[in-house]
Amino acid sequence: MTDKTPEELQKELDEVRDALKKANAESAGRRKELEKHDAEKEALKQKGLSDSEKLLAQVKAVEEQHAALATELKAERVRNSILAKATELGFASPEDAMSLLDLADVEVKDGKVSGFENSLKVLAESGRLAMKDDKRSDGLGTPTGKGKPASGADNQEAPIVRL
Repeated sequence: MTDKTPEELQKELDEVRDALKKANAESAGRRKELEKHDAEKEALKQKGLSDSEKLLAQVKAVEEQHAALATELKAERVRNSILAKATELGFASPEDAMSLLDLADVEVKDGKVSGFENSLKVLAESGRLAMKDDKRSDGLGTPTGKGKPASGADNQEAPIVRL
């Protein structure tokens, strides 16, 4: 055994207890620093994720807007091409001609619209719609261009009567 007296052993025990308290206090301080550091790291991570998520949401919104505009542009190209060709073919109302076409076969490649020309020509030849130079009657009244010109006596205005 040891040759130490109870007082020496008590002193040594007190020193060990003081060292243990000091080590525990230091450990607690480092643990708090570590927790603080982890919390800061997590906050930065969350901020980074939220910025990334915001950017991803903006990218998604821009992509959706781009797709909508591309669809709108395609529809406008189809409409303009059909109306131009219908006007070229001499339809009195190109909009009516367009409304009668089946647009299922219409294709847009490299900004050029195709697939409607034959249908439009067949419609022009069918006589279903009025053409610009067509002077036919719709069954009501006098056909366009077939009436009598108004005589000079018929063109006089009635006098205005004031009360």
